[in-house]
Amino acid sequence: MRPATMWTAGVLLTMAVLLTACDGGEDVEPPDIASPTPVDTSPTPVRTSAGTPEPAPPTLDDEAAAELYVAWQETVYALPPTEPEAVDVDGAGDGVVVPRSEAAEWVAQELQLARERGVIVRGGVHAEATEPVQIAGDRATAVICASADVRVTDVATGDPVSDDAVDTSYTRVAVTYRRIGDDWLVERADPSDERDCVPASIEEAVGARWEQFTEAWYERDRQGGGEELGRLAQVVTDGFADTLRGLPERDPVPEPAPFTDFELIAVTRTSASGHACRSGSLQTVEWVLVDGQWRVDFAGREGAEATPCR
Repeated sequence: MRPATMWTAGVLLTMAVLLTACDGGEDVEPPDIASPTPVDTSPTPVRTSAGTPEPAPPTLDDEAAAELYVAWQETVYALPPTEPEAVDVDGAGDGVVVPRSEAAEWVAQELQLARERGVIVRGGVHAEATEPVQIAGDRATAVICASADVRVTDVATGDPVSDDAVDTSYTRVAVTYRRIGDDWLVERADPSDERDCVPASIEEAVGARWEQFTEAWYERDRQGGGEELGRLAQVVTDGFADTLRGLPERDPVPEPAPFTDFELIAVTRTSASGHACRSGSLQTVEWVLVDGQWRVDFAGREGAEATPCR
C-alpha cells in the first residue's frame, strides 16, 4: 500500500472511533475523571540567604603593637624641618593616638613647645614587644622594650643644638591601646624607671656570639694562654685582646671549667652587660657592638673577692 493510501485509511479509522465515543449508547462507560489534587494554600516559606557575617575585629599582634608605639613616638621625633609657626599641633597624632588621651596630650605638648622655643627632640626609636599582647574587648595592653636615640635639634633646620650624651638604654614600657572603629590607637604609655629589659633581637644576636666566645675561650685554656689568641681574636674587642695578650702564660687546662647561666642584664644600642657563672663565682661579661658584630669587651671576675653564683 502506498503511503498516501495508508494515511487516508488511518484518518478514516480515527474518525470512526470518535463517532462511536460520541454515540449515546448505554454500553459505553464514561471515562473516569481523576479527583483534583488538593492545593496547599499555605504560603511557601521564602528561603532567605544567610546574612553576611560581621567582619572579625582587627587584631593587634606583638609586631603591630611595637610599630604603633614607634609611630606614636615619631609624631614628635621624626618631625621634618619646618618653621616653628608651621608645626601642626592639632593634627599630628591623627590615626596614631586616641583623641584627648594621655598619648595625645604628650604629642600636643611637645609640638607646642617646639613652636614656642624653636627646638625639638629628634631621632630614631627601636621597640620590640617582650610579652604577648593582651586584648580585652576594645582595649589592649603590651609590654614594649624601647630605646630612643635622640638629640635636641633646631626645628627649622634639623641640626643638633646640643652635644650632650644620650642614654640609649632599653626601657620597659607598659602601653595601653584602644580600638576605635577598625583602628588600634595608642592611649597611654608608662615607662619603667629601671633599664632592665632586653629586646629579643639583641638577646639572640649576643647569645649566638656568646657560644663562639666560650668555645674560643676553652680552646685558649687548653693551650695555656699566651699571645696567640686563636679564634678568640674574632669575638673580642681589640682592647680586650691586648689585655689578654699581656697576661702571663699558664699551664694548659685539659678540661676547662664551663661558663654557665649566662644572661644579659641591660643593653643599649651599642653595648650590653651580663653575668655568667664559672667555677662557682660570678663572672661579669661586657659587650660592645663593633662594625655590626657584638664583641666581648671584658669577661672575668670583678673585684678582689669572688662573688658566689646565685
